[in-house]
Amino acid sequence: MQVLISHAAHYVPTSWLFVSSALFLCQPVNFAISHAGDATRLLTASADRTARCMRLPLWKHQGKGTGFVGHCGAVTDACWSHDGAYVLTTAGDRSARMWGSAQASPLLAFTHVQHQASSMAGRSSSGGGAIESAQVSKRSSKAPANAHYVGDVTAARYFYLDQFVLLLVGNKLHLYR
Repeated sequence: MQVLISHAAHYVPTSWLFVSSALFLCQPVNFAISHAGDATRLLTASADRTARCMRLPLWKHQGKGTGFVGHCGAVTDACWSHDGAYVLTTAGDRSARMWGSAQASPLLAFTHVQHQASSMAGRSSSGGGAIESAQVSKRSSKAPANAHYVGDVTAARYFYLDQFVLLLVGNKLHLYR
């Protein structure tokens, strides 16, 4: 199988992903592409406000997989959990979302600094909070207690064997449990 992609380490600036002479995947600009740890699935983040998990090899499965639709802006980053069961996506709508790798609806949405996870599928969270959440509330009593992110969430990663979620918002790193 041949895949022709730009030599950029993580970002794919092309709008065409050529897999073989028999299969073309025509997608809007892909911002990120990664494979699952077991190398059986490929994850893409696209400008059309979607992320997609496709089964590998692409020539055999013809691009079958799960589409993740729920962001209101271009999906800029997507990553796998350590065990490959979950996916994190970030977008230009100032949010991040957690998905089951085979579920088309989000499990959690991260939209606020002091995150009380808004469960999208009826699940609850064990709480959590951002690294800077205590400092934000002490600075100004006029500021809302749980402010929305002030910028786009540009990156998301699972951390410490999926015990934490790291989100990069502007120049601030937020850590959630």
